[in-house]
Amino acid sequence: MTEAQKNVTSMTRDDFAKVPRYIDNFDLFDPNKESFESLVIIPTGNMHDSGYQCMEFALINGDGEAICRINGIADVIHIDGIGGYGVGSISRAMRLNDVTPVTIPHGWCIDCLPCGYLRLFASSGFKLILERPYMSLSSFEIYAEERKEK
Repeated sequence: MTEAQKNVTSMTRDDFAKVPRYIDNFDLFDPNKESFESLVIIPTGNMHDSGYQCMEFALINGDGEAICRINGIADVIHIDGIGGYGVGSISRAMRLNDVTPVTIPHGWCIDCLPCGYLRLFASSGFKLILERPYMSLSSFEIYAEERKEK
């Protein structure tokens, strides 16, 4: 097992720094096609033009292992997208009989790892996906998607 393949709960900040960064042609993971179970929020120490610190994110698989680090320039996370309406925004949100838009809550959770970084995940039964296609932008959009049982 390599340093990057440790379970996220036993990783140190130095371990997270060794997780490979996602770049084009990254063989281990494609954020445009694959989901993940959680992400770890890592402050970069760099300041954004907004005055807030930038973040990068370690994507974590179902075994609790770090896949890769992405972004590094985001100063905000939009959970379930901008406005919280989910993938495809309001057009994909569930609607009531009177056409009132309704968004199904996903039970988002944040815990604090022993190393001090925060881990973001959705309640059981959901996996996480990124804005498609993934681009490294200062607004980072994350979505929960129901796991389809095979």
